Amino acid sequence: MSSTPIPPSVLTRSGETTPTAHSLSLKSSEDSLKKEKLNQIIIASKSDEDGPVDIDGGWEGYTETGLPKKGQRKLLRNLRHHILNVYRRLFSIVFLVNLGVLISVAVRGATADYIGKIVIVNIFVSVLIREEH
Repeated sequence: MSSTPIPPSVLTRSGETTPTAHSLSLKSSEDSLKKEKLNQIIIASKSDEDGPVDIDGGWEGYTETGLPKKGQRKLLRNLRHHILNVYRRLFSIVFLVNLGVLISVAVRGATADYIGKIVIVNIFVSVLIREEH
């Protein structure tokens, strides 16, 4: 009767031992035993009033459930999700605000300092929006 020898651990430069395949398989079996015991503890801790315990996280039977019904008509869905996505909406708002500021500055007249302040505020707001989204 011959048994396979257990290979010794390999020492690394730092003096630590690296795990062997045998020690890894023992570790994985210990982990699975710990998980099984934990599941048993969870089941035992639940009372009958709580109902059935869902150990698998709710994924059982997910392929049998159908998709919810669509709440909007096709034209509105396409407009919302394809044409007016978030970035295009954001760009449109910023463009219209900048256009309004440009028109108001052109009507009133402005100095170079005032235009410089407007540019700084515009850049500052664009960085804030970019960091937020």
